[in-house]
Formats: sequence, C-alpha cells, structure tokens
Amino acid sequence: MPWEKLGIFFIKQNWTITKPVEAELFRIKHLKIYQSDKYYLKAVIAQAFKVNFDLTTFNDKRFGYRTEPETFEFYFPPGLGEHSLAFKRLDDSPVSWRIEAEYFYSENPLEDYQNYINNRFGQSALNVFNQEIVNNMSALYPRLFSGSTTPNSGSITLKAGEPKKVLPENLGRTEFNNRSKGHPK
Repeated sequence: MPWEKLGIFFIKQNWTITKPVEAELFRIKHLKIYQSDKYYLKAVIAQAFKVNFDLTTFNDKRFGYRTEPETFEFYFPPGLGEHSLAFKRLDDSPVSWRIEAEYFYSENPLEDYQNYINNRFGQSALNVFNQEIVNNMSALYPRLFSGSTTPNSGSITLKAGEPKKVLPENLGRTEFNNRSKGHPK
C-alpha cells in the first residue's frame, strides 16, 4: 500500500491542523517517547476544514500513545471537496508528544473504483459504469480518474482536451449519477 507523508506534528492543547487532503484513510505513527508508561497520554483526531479563520471539526476520535501505527477512516460528507486532519491533546502530562501523519493513495484508482462498484452494486452496475463512464469519458479526458470519487461541487464543467478530476474516492457512497448536457463538437 502506498502511503504519502502529511507531516510530523506536535500534539498540543490547541488544535493542530494539517494541509488539506482528499484522502479518506490515514495512518498515525507515534514518535518514540521514553518512559511513556509513566503517563496516560490521550488526544483526539478529527476531520476539519477552515472557512476564513473559523475552524470546524467533526468525526472526532480519541487515541492514545502507542508503539504501533494506528489507522483512521474519515469519509467525505456530501458537499465537502477536501478536508484536513486536526489533532488536540486531552491530557496535561509534561511530556512532548509528536506523531507522523500519512494518508493512503491508490496506485491504480480506476481499478480500485471498478472493484468497489462491482463489490457494492454488482457486475451489472460495473458493466454500466465501464460502458458509460470509462469508455466515453476517459477517451476524452484521459486523466479524469486521478484517484478521487467525491465531487468538489454539485456540478463541474468539462472542456474537451482539459483533464479535470470529477470524483474523489468515497467508499461510503451508495449512489452515483452522471448527467450530461450533450457531446463536444
């Protein structure tokens, strides 16, 4: 599995936020703390986004210091094109706590998405997907499927010869609608 590093972060009493990312699967590695067994270290990880200077967090999940990595799933809610991770410390131990955050990305997103459609909706849905989306759209927009399956907005305008990401990944998706107002001339 390919993992991309988001960065190394100190877990502090105030929220620490990562750069925006379109991923939904995250791995947290705890950097070594000597004599960690003397302290009960606890924190929260959440999805977050900023509007102006206001930070909004949601889907909070608690975690604690451990020697092995932890994996977290955060699915995109409808209408949100990208999100960040946010971390906040809940204990008051005097220890300095750092983590390394990573996100998963697919090396072959189209194949992964086809497997998802087949497993979730069956072979007939996969046949429709392959015929309607892959065969028609990928010929016009070869880089269309770059790893994502959640739209950045409710509608996207496509132009011939200009690749554009239409759908970021969302394994929790139960429905997919594709509407077109015609063909390029």
